[in-house]
Amino acid sequence: MVQSVRLSARSNVQEELKQIRQHLLDEKEALLQSSSQLPPSLELEISVCEQALCKCAEGCYGYCDSCGESIELNRLKADPLVRYCLACSSRYKIE
Repeated sequence: MVQSVRLSARSNVQEELKQIRQHLLDEKEALLQSSSQLPPSLELEISVCEQALCKCAEGCYGYCDSCGESIELNRLKADPLVRYCLACSSRYKIE
């Protein structure tokens, strides 16, 4: 009984994830089709967002691109797209 409930729940979650992935792919396609009409600053912002999503998928989101240390949680909360820790940002005048 418990096993069948687990299998059913797992199947439901997998189906929901499949739908979410498809929705994201559809959104990405729509953005790509309209990207030629976007101002360069918005294209850059989209690129930064895509980089952050890739880092999430790779499991390296939240780590400084310069030194590899963890980025401060408050800094990530303030700007989820931040790429550098406070020390590196200050040291190199980044961001």
